[in-house]
Amino acid sequence: MTRIEELEQLKMELFSNIHPEVKEELPPLDEDTLYLYHGIRFGSYKEQLETTKLILKQGILPKNQLSGQSFYSENCNDGKRVSLLEKKDFEELEFKTFVAPNISIIVSPLIEAYKTIYVPYEEWIELSEQQNLHNFYSYARNEYQVNGIVPVSMIKAIGVPCSGMIMQRENPRMYVTELSSFCENLGLHIPIVDHTVYNQYVYKK
Repeated sequence: MTRIEELEQLKMELFSNIHPEVKEELPPLDEDTLYLYHGIRFGSYKEQLETTKLILKQGILPKNQLSGQSFYSENCNDGKRVSLLEKKDFEELEFKTFVAPNISIIVSPLIEAYKTIYVPYEEWIELSEQQNLHNFYSYARNEYQVNGIVPVSMIKAIGVPCSGMIMQRENPRMYVTELSSFCENLGLHIPIVDHTVYNQYVYKK
């Protein structure tokens, strides 16, 4: 049996199966390791703000459903799925890189998100060249993938990196105010938290 065949024999698990305690009811947001995170990685905070507004209207779309997004070969989700991260530890490289410095979308643990099978980068390159693989793979630890859109109904909070914004000479209150007003105008009751401090509330309707 080849290495690829061995990997394809492994069974992917849903986040909600790995954390069965979330099936009864949603945990408080300050139980931050029981939620999934989608960091808005690119652009200035003002550009991330505009991306967040778009997400609040239509959900988180895979890259191949976004206009102007044609290059996603480095994405382990092939541009067909949405990547989310589990927050095992704030100090973990993936969370510190993809989520902590950025505005983020905090997603329900009940979303149908499959834990990717971790492989080293070189092995992922080889896998990415294969066709019709069953499992989802990633060279980022604790990555989950949703096979399609993350709907707005599954968005449980917006994360704002308040301390990071202050270090960049940005006013986090300005972003919180604009996002809260935008949510209210859409009729959404989505809280805003500082995802770098145990999802501490900075706005709650």
